Amino acid sequence: LWSPTGDYAGGRDKLGLGLPPHSDSPYTESGHQRWPHTESGRRDWALARTKVVFIFAGREYRFLSGQFADPKPIIGSIFASYAGLGGIYIPFTAEPHVNNDVPEFVLPFNACHEVAHQRGVAREDEANYVGFRVARDYGDPDFVYSAYFGIDGHVVSALQQVDPELARKIWDRRSPALKADGAAYRKWHETRQSRLRGVSDAVNSAYLKSNG
Repeated sequence: LWSPTGDYAGGRDKLGLGLPPHSDSPYTESGHQRWPHTESGRRDWALARTKVVFIFAGREYRFLSGQFADPKPIIGSIFASYAGLGGIYIPFTAEPHVNNDVPEFVLPFNACHEVAHQRGVAREDEANYVGFRVARDYGDPDFVYSAYFGIDGHVVSALQQVDPELARKIWDRRSPALKADGAAYRKWHETRQSRLRGVSDAVNSAYLKSNG
């Protein structure tokens, strides 16, 4: 566990060097000028780009290849945020649906996670890993950043179970951009807290039925 985590941290710590934190513009600004200039345009771009990401990944990993439905935004995404859902895969229609209310720097990783489910990766931790690998290996700066941001807490949490001191050191080594976006994400999350979180299973079930 130590060696892979060290390699991961080394790649992560190179992120954001010379770039302003995404959260300089509340929650959303990516800092990469080739993104569309409107928020809705950037979100649509990220979802559409996810298909291309998996086309490239499918050339190396055959189980990720094939013709599938594109990821779609969840209708009423803000309610998914209240329920604590980053996305949902509808097995009856084979469609990945992504919470479009999350901060932009979270969206590419979440989209890749849901598409991993579509490709047959059932377990949540394995979908996290596949989502991270395909987003990172594609090489697009925004997808790479989102991959590391999305998986960071999971990696450090796993390491903490065996070496809390090393986990803390790796957590504290995050770049200024990651730290700033982490604070912005926590602030966003606080604004979405709701008693609906306690009934997220009911929301999930209702959405499945509506798309069945």
